[in-house]
Amino acid sequence: MAAVGLLIGLVAAEGIARRVWPLPASEEPLAVRCGECPYLFRLDPSSPEVGALGLRDRDPRPPGEGLRVLVLGDSVVHGGPVAMADRFTDRLEAGLADTHPGLQVINAGVPGYSTYNQRTWYRAEGRSMEPDLVLLVVCLNDVTDPLLHWSFLGHRRWSEWAAADREIPAAAVPDPDYHREHVVAPLRQRRLSLWARDHLAIARGAGLGRHWAGPLGGATRPHRRSVGVDGRTWPAQLTTEDELPITTWTDAGSPAWSWFQEQVATLADETSADGAPLALVVAPLAYQLDGDYPILPQQRIGALAAELDLPYLDLLPTLRAHGGEAPFLPGDDWHLSAAGHALAADALADLVGQLLADQSVSTGEGIRSEE
Repeated sequence: MAAVGLLIGLVAAEGIARRVWPLPASEEPLAVRCGECPYLFRLDPSSPEVGALGLRDRDPRPPGEGLRVLVLGDSVVHGGPVAMADRFTDRLEAGLADTHPGLQVINAGVPGYSTYNQRTWYRAEGRSMEPDLVLLVVCLNDVTDPLLHWSFLGHRRWSEWAAADREIPAAAVPDPDYHREHVVAPLRQRRLSLWARDHLAIARGAGLGRHWAGPLGGATRPHRRSVGVDGRTWPAQLTTEDELPITTWTDAGSPAWSWFQEQVATLADETSADGAPLALVVAPLAYQLDGDYPILPQQRIGALAAELDLPYLDLLPTLRAHGGEAPFLPGDDWHLSAAGHALAADALADLVGQLLADQSVSTGEGIRSEE
């Protein structure tokens, strides 16, 4: 009788808690799992902005009807917070219309995509679009742990992290040791509290699991990870859900850097074999706009581009030199505002215009950087 009374009391407490702290409504996901596809997830095809090819873009014309540039990336390229017409891909196409009639700039950005997703999506889907030029837009959070980063999009409840982890191929994990020690081990320790937070309002009201820096838990402290350089403390966090620091890019022994090099080199070989040269573009983080910010992975990525003989563009100088409206969304270190997209489009117009002007684009002989 005591056990029954306790159970009735808990059920009553949960009922009251759901009135005080209601279970969050399910949000329409930006991306959904795609079964056996190698790139693991894609944009939600039911979204009104997603076309027949699964992109937040109009469907491209058949191959052969004008030059086409395929832009690979994550949410920075996808540009969800801004109108489609304001994204740098759409602005770039409009800006080059006079000099390159019929040009199509195809936006293949998917929130949460890492360099692994972008590479495997190109192999499975992108090459069939027969692009003349491929731009890989690198966001500095592309080397964060996929279990944390992808689950943040709602592919799995956090109480189901073990099932989600089994779905992630080993090749998609930038740093296996970090994944095992700093992701899987803490999740295993928190599995009961994560299950309770997912399912019980009384647990959320009591703050169960709130001290974990995973999805949403880290959103209130986006600069919790910092580094000291020359006596000054600088923000260094790459995402809200993972405490991996920006120095991961500049650490000479970083497994994530070796992983990134391999992804880019493989993608470059595949696009070149298809007659679609690859160019690297790096989008900065908002806190890097400080002219004194000392940690610049862009330099190392630029050196990799030179080593692989790839055209390269760093958007940081352009965004640092901006005037007027801020180039990033308020309180957001990753996503460009409409003004930021306009600045990026202007910078890209010079690079893309120069590359498209080279006759080797149309002949399929490939583009080589002059540097």
